[in-house]
Amino acid sequence: MDTKEIRKLLEKNEQTSLFARLCSWSLKDILNEDLSKEKIMTIPDRFSSVDEYSQCFVPHLLEETRTELFSSFRSLSKSPVSRILSVETKVIEYSGRSSIKWFHDIKLMDYADDKNEIYEPKCGDIIALSPLSLTEERPRIDDLDPLLLGYVFSVYGDSKISVHFSRSISQSEKHTFCTGVFLINITTNTRIWNALHKDAADSTLIQSVLQEDASATEQCFSCENDVDGSDSDRVVDIIRSAKLNSSQEAAILGFLKTRNCKHKESVKLIWGPPGTGKTKTVATLLSTLMQLKCKTVVCAPTNTTIVAVASRLLSLSKETIVCAPTNSAIAEVVSRFEFSTLFYGTSLLERTTYGMGNIVLSGNRERMGITSNKVLLNVFFNDRVSKLGRLFLSTCGWKKRLESIIDFLENTETKYEKHVNELELERMTEDEKKKEEVEERTMQEVVNIPTFESL
Repeated sequence: MDTKEIRKLLEKNEQTSLFARLCSWSLKDILNEDLSKEKIMTIPDRFSSVDEYSQCFVPHLLEETRTELFSSFRSLSKSPVSRILSVETKVIEYSGRSSIKWFHDIKLMDYADDKNEIYEPKCGDIIALSPLSLTEERPRIDDLDPLLLGYVFSVYGDSKISVHFSRSISQSEKHTFCTGVFLINITTNTRIWNALHKDAADSTLIQSVLQEDASATEQCFSCENDVDGSDSDRVVDIIRSAKLNSSQEAAILGFLKTRNCKHKESVKLIWGPPGTGKTKTVATLLSTLMQLKCKTVVCAPTNTTIVAVASRLLSLSKETIVCAPTNSAIAEVVSRFEFSTLFYGTSLLERTTYGMGNIVLSGNRERMGITSNKVLLNVFFNDRVSKLGRLFLSTCGWKKRLESIIDFLENTETKYEKHVNELELERMTEDEKKKEEVEERTMQEVVNIPTFESL
């Protein structure tokens, strides 16, 4: 079965993985800018069903992925590369939608020159394997034909990865590969692909967002129109303090009115062109929910978006101005504020701010690009676990220190007497040592007295 037949077969089965579709492309297909020209259609404004909506984006996603691969091949001379030390077949029973059946462990060795960075493998990477050794020259596009792609699905440190291959290879062929070239990472595209191929018929949320059922966006008349009853004035004060415009305030109030509804599920859409304050609106909404002690999960399609929302949310807590007649008074307020925030998750200025202890950011530190952002690292889940882990160590953690304090307070007199006895014993030992030194010097002087025989 040739490449075209494989591609036609995969196109009939939309349930295959994104990498399986990539495997159906030859190098010539990837470099062909007109590969999906006939399938790329203008996306309409209305759809007859959720499935039609989802499938409308599949050709565009495939073309976007092909374009990214095309760009990586055009800049192959600048791509990170790594030496391949060995390729070992890995036998795993695999059950899933993908038709990929080949699994291999690859051991890598770092390689870098003046033009290229060291390749640091990550899950979701697509690498191209080449038989050309790096001691000869860097791989070119022609050196990768016939194309063999590897999808990294597991990483063990910096020197070993587990991959799916785009085609089967013989036992002798796997020993010929000397170089791996990083092309792109398809983690985000794979998530989009999986979302487009989910069974959306039973998803009430997706149907509500797409407004297939108009009643999903209608107001529930069984609920009261006020916002959290007695907290309505407080909510209005919080929103107004954020200096939002009327439409932004209305969007937040509309959401808060429906959050306590138990009669129906509701979806509120905050939309607008770039620069209209969507991130600020969402951050203010989250700040309000936190002050109402409402637990909220925030999800976003990209790391950039979630970092932007988290940064804006944290910045709201720093917009409080504290004035005092002296520097010592300012220091006192700040110290108490930080103590309250750290241990209780609330602040002294509860009506206008909140504690970072109530915010947890989860994700991949490197992909989020927050490795040097101290503010975001304060709420990053992994960093918090690391800090708490040190606090709960049995040898030097909180428990050990508290036990030491309790023991000291309960046995102060005994410990004092023991300390005095130790000091007395130390003094006696020191005196005994000095006495022995004096006796030793005296004996030496007696031995050195001249006799008549020596004279």
